[in-house]
Amino acid sequence: MDEKLWLFFNDVDWARRLQALGREIWYVDEARVVHHLGASTSRYKDFAAEWHRNRIAYYSKHHGVVGSLLTRGVAVFAAFRQCVRIKRSLPFGKEYWRSVKVVLSSLGRVLRS
Repeated sequence: MDEKLWLFFNDVDWARRLQALGREIWYVDEARVVHHLGASTSRYKDFAAEWHRNRIAYYSKHHGVVGSLLTRGVAVFAAFRQCVRIKRSLPFGKEYWRSVKVVLSSLGRVLRS
């Protein structure tokens, strides 16, 4: 497994690399999986930023500079969309700007990765 994709996209990367080696990837409908909700992500205050960082790393790895730039653009769009959602629930004021600051701070960490 690629250590740069340590929390998200590691399974996608692994499947892609297996397929490139000529291996088959099977979907087994009868399989049952137990998901421990939040077992991985609940430990991280800003797991959404980690998800975006891992996605950028994945697309950079498999699609180079173009993949990196496109996924960074998607992260900017997602941050903008989140700010719009915040505006729908909060009037302009200290609480709104505090929430927007959290989103933009997270975006900054993502883009610096």
